[in-house]
Amino acid sequence: MSRNAGDIESCAFGYLLSINRFSHSKTGKNFLVFFGFGGVKYDIMNAPPRNNPVSIWRKQVIRRNAVTRAGTAIVFLTLALFVGAEARAITPPRADFNGDGKPDWVLTNPSTRQTAIWFMNDATLLSGAVGPTLPPNWLLLDAAQFDSPTTSADFFLVNTSTLQTAVWYMNGASFLHGALGPTLPAGWGPGVVQDFNGDGHPDLGLGQHHSDKTAVWYLNGTTLIGGAYGPNQPAGWKGVGAADFNGDGHPDLLWWNPTTRQTAIWYLNGVQFLSGVLGPTLPAGWAPVLVDDFNRDGKPDLVLWNQSTRQTAIWHLNNNVFVSGVLGPTLPAGWILVGPR
Repeated sequence: MSRNAGDIESCAFGYLLSINRFSHSKTGKNFLVFFGFGGVKYDIMNAPPRNNPVSIWRKQVIRRNAVTRAGTAIVFLTLALFVGAEARAITPPRADFNGDGKPDWVLTNPSTRQTAIWFMNDATLLSGAVGPTLPPNWLLLDAAQFDSPTTSADFFLVNTSTLQTAVWYMNGASFLHGALGPTLPAGWGPGVVQDFNGDGHPDLGLGQHHSDKTAVWYLNGTTLIGGAYGPNQPAGWKGVGAADFNGDGHPDLLWWNPTTRQTAIWYLNGVQFLSGVLGPTLPAGWAPVLVDDFNRDGKPDLVLWNQSTRQTAIWHLNNNVFVSGVLGPTLPAGWILVGPR
C-alpha cells in the first residue's frame, strides 16, 4: 500500500492504531504487528493466507490422534479454570485522565488546534474539559502515561514539518510541562503510542511512506532505547486494535474489512497464531475506531463512528460475539476522536 505526505495527519486523527511485539517461542525471532493507515501488517512466516484473515491452519491438529487430543483437552481445560480468572483481571485504561479507572476520550479540532477531553463512563459522557491548544504544525497523536508525576495520561505529539516528537505531561486537561522526544527519520510517519515490549514504558510505532514497511521504536520516557522492523500487511483488511479477546492473557488482533464490513479476530500466543474466528459485521456507514474495555467487565469492546451523522456507539463484546450495543455521544462539528486506543 502506498502512503502520501497527508497520511501523517490522517493517521494521527484515527487511522494509525497500534503495534504489538511478541517473541517466537522456538526461534526467539521478534514479531511485530503494526496497525496502520492501510491495515495490519504481519509476519508471513506465521500468518494465514493474504486473502482470508480468518483462515486456520488445522492440518496438524486434524492429524493428531483423537485420544491424545482428548487427553490434552482435559489438561488444558483444567489449567484454564485457574489461569482464566487471572487473565481476565481488569487492567487500568491507558487514557484515564481523571483517575476514575475508566477510559476517557481525547478530541482535537484540526482547524483551531484546540484539544478537549471527554470524561466517560462506558458510552455515557460525564463531563468535558478544554485542553491546551496545539502549536502550529503539531498533531496530537495519542495518549498514554509517560512516567508522569500524576495519575493522569499524557499527550504524545509529532511535528509534521520537522518530524520531531514530544510529550506533554498532563494533569487531567491541564498542561504541566513538555519534553522533546526523538525525531522521526525522513520518509517515516508515526503510529500510536503503546507499551509494545512489556517494560512498562510506552513505545512508538512507525510506518514508511510509499511502502508497506513498519517499525517500532522502544522508548524509556522520551528517550529512544532501541528499534525493530515490523512485518508486511495482508490485502483488503485493516487493523483496528489489539486486545485479549479470549482471556488467555495474550493480545489478539482485531481486523476489519471495509468492503464487506466484516470483523475478525486472530488468537495469538505471543508470536504463535492459534486460530481465527469471524466477528460481527458492521452496519453500513459505520467504521470501527477504538478497542478498549469500556464497560470494565474485563472484555474488550469496540467503539464505532458514523462519519455522516458524527454519532458514536459502543459494541460490547464477549470474545468475538456481539452482546449489546449502546449509542454514545455525537461528536461536535469540526472535532475528531483521537484516543484512547
